[in-house]
Amino acid sequence: MLVVAPPRDAPAVGSLSAMELSEHARANRDAWNGRAHEDVPLAERQWGTDQVSWGIWNVPETQVNVLPDVAGRDVVELGCGTAYVSAWLARRGARPVGIDVSENQLATARAMQARHGSSSSFITPARRPCRCPATAPTS
Repeated sequence: MLVVAPPRDAPAVGSLSAMELSEHARANRDAWNGRAHEDVPLAERQWGTDQVSWGIWNVPETQVNVLPDVAGRDVVELGCGTAYVSAWLARRGARPVGIDVSENQLATARAMQARHGSSSSFITPARRPCRCPATAPTS
């Protein structure tokens, strides 16, 4: 899920403090942590291309046109995993923050970031506070 935030001059509303994960969320995190190594080849391919594509059929963004102009915008990628979407967004001028509960998925994201370069930030919400904008666009 992507959230394109309002302009930077919008007021902030405090922060989310480190949270306790529910049993279900812990099981989800553990599952993603356990399979993170399986996602490295996909991360390498996706971080290595400028061509945005979606879903299991890799439908090109040029065909579906779902990304708005993100240049100069703050963008949050919820459940970012290896954060290749955040990398694509950064290449288009966004200031992305990827959020995921899986420390191992984010470790892959950081390794890809070091290899490919990116201005993305990554957060594990259960470990680090996250400032949130006062308003968010509705769909």
